[in-house]
Amino acid sequence: MFFDNTEQLPPDPVLGVGVAYNNDPTPTVQSKPDDLIKVNVGVGTYKDENGAAYVMPVVAKAERAVVDEKIPSGKEYLPIDGLAPFRVAAGKLMFGTATYESLAPHMASTQALSGTGAVRLIAALLDKLLPKPATVYVSNPSWPNHKNIFLQAGFASARDYRYVTPAGAFDEAGMLADVRGAPRGSVFIVQACPHNPTGVDPTPAQWEAIARAVHESGHFVVVDSAYQGLASGDPAADAGPIPALAASGVEFAVCQSFSKTLSLYCERVGVLHVICTSPKASAAVLSQLKALARAMYSNPPAHGARIAARVLGTPELLAEWREDIKHMVARMNRMRTMLYAELQRLGTPGEWSCVTNQRGLFSLLPVTPQHVEQLRDKWHVYMMSSGRINIAGLTERTVPYFARALDDVVRHPKL
Repeated sequence: MFFDNTEQLPPDPVLGVGVAYNNDPTPTVQSKPDDLIKVNVGVGTYKDENGAAYVMPVVAKAERAVVDEKIPSGKEYLPIDGLAPFRVAAGKLMFGTATYESLAPHMASTQALSGTGAVRLIAALLDKLLPKPATVYVSNPSWPNHKNIFLQAGFASARDYRYVTPAGAFDEAGMLADVRGAPRGSVFIVQACPHNPTGVDPTPAQWEAIARAVHESGHFVVVDSAYQGLASGDPAADAGPIPALAASGVEFAVCQSFSKTLSLYCERVGVLHVICTSPKASAAVLSQLKALARAMYSNPPAHGARIAARVLGTPELLAEWREDIKHMVARMNRMRTMLYAELQRLGTPGEWSCVTNQRGLFSLLPVTPQHVEQLRDKWHVYMMSSGRINIAGLTERTVPYFARALDDVVRHPKL
């Protein structure tokens, strides 16, 4: 009775790709060279050299230690703002120890349900505190969920700002013009390195120019950091806008996720940091965040946070984690090099240097939604309609197949 006229919504554009892939009975391994296989380069999870789900060795080691420790209060509720050692260790990784310690007195930090939960929490806080109507600006293109989260939190509108040029380079002039042209007090979401889905990031000097424009225009910045270390292999180098924003003196927020960087996808491990102008302001903001979290989910889960705290807070494990990150980046770079070389060998029409010029988990390919549909229907290749692929979803075995499929649909598009 209550739900008889409820609208049926389409599948999620990201997670729906994985569902479609799982429902496809096509095998994943070829028996003969011309056999069709299914390939999933849609959902953004890191896979190993065999295409299997990957748990970092250091994370597996830390989890065993957490379980063996038999913490007396192991299944008790965490505080609303989560596990303190985890929050501190995460903050030091995100900002660098010296910057974190200088910001900590006027920073409100709370554990959150990974990156999505952190974005939802800051969206709710900003919707509550900002004058109405509030507008959020998101890069074009961006992670599809950014707009959804802010609109569901109550924002009146979500608009695009320019991010890449038609040639695929960072559009500094376009972004700065959009920052300066937005109504004072707008919210801008930017991503720490690497950017999803383009794999294109501003330089440190460009971030400084963006921070100045934000400061002069009176905007609030939300930094979404989901892949720290997975662009260059160096977490400090992948902090993106953090050094420039911290030096500028503006208030801003950072949504920090450990789903990809610690392979803790299902544990929902993240932190929201809000940098304020004074200890009094940060205490008030933390009280607001706790009230919002209490009504949303009461308190965050402990298991993943304990694993993350052990990895980030133990020098030997932290060093191992850094090596694991380097290994992941090296494999993704190999897949980029292999894919580009194979497309060159095939003479595939178009400009494909984006594959090796971009960084991180994703590459945004110059294909149309029609190409993507054809890849799925003819070749059983599953990817985002935007052209985004998960580079880590490829292996040495599947790169030639994927390149052949791309070559075919580009040469013979379905009309």
